[in-house]
Amino acid sequence: MRPRGVPSARWPLVCLLAGIGADAAALGAWRLDNYTFDKSLQFLGLTLFVKFDEMYPHGDKEDEFKTLCTLAYPVPRFFVAEVPIQDYGTLENDALRERFKLTKEDYPAFFLFSPENKEGVRYEGDVKVDELILWLRQHGIKMSSVGTIVELDEVVQKFFLSGLEGEHISVATELAKTQYSTDRKAPMYVKIMEKIKE
Repeated sequence: MRPRGVPSARWPLVCLLAGIGADAAALGAWRLDNYTFDKSLQFLGLTLFVKFDEMYPHGDKEDEFKTLCTLAYPVPRFFVAEVPIQDYGTLENDALRERFKLTKEDYPAFFLFSPENKEGVRYEGDVKVDELILWLRQHGIKMSSVGTIVELDEVVQKFFLSGLEGEHISVATELAKTQYSTDRKAPMYVKIMEKIKE
């Protein structure tokens, strides 16, 4: 039964999203499988960053992935997901492993799926949160990094090189109000620039 306040057209999406993340190992990541993977790619305008990995991942790479999940949360229309692949017994999600031509040595393997890249673009770099975020930003995902915001860092650099011109404060203010309105660090850039200008 659909709860009040949820438009009927969105009810199937709400149900699917509630079920997708139910068993996720990493907080903030959807857990996808053979049945839900293609269905999740059909949502218009959504971008998914999907990790294919062993059934019970652990270690430094998994810790980096979990950090990425927490940083991805405020990004609109972007979700992180994982597909756990079982290599014994029932071979859960093995069809997806075969579809993307993965071997156990490839784990964890990351793919970005977007309206522009329905077949997925594979990430080939090191599994470090800063490098993952940089790669995602190069593919149009407006994610802030662990400690800074790249675009605002560039504005600050221009601010200093120009002899503290006020136009750069205006640019930083606009970025903080628009692209980075969900990032608590963004207004700090503006405040610090204004303090320095005084």
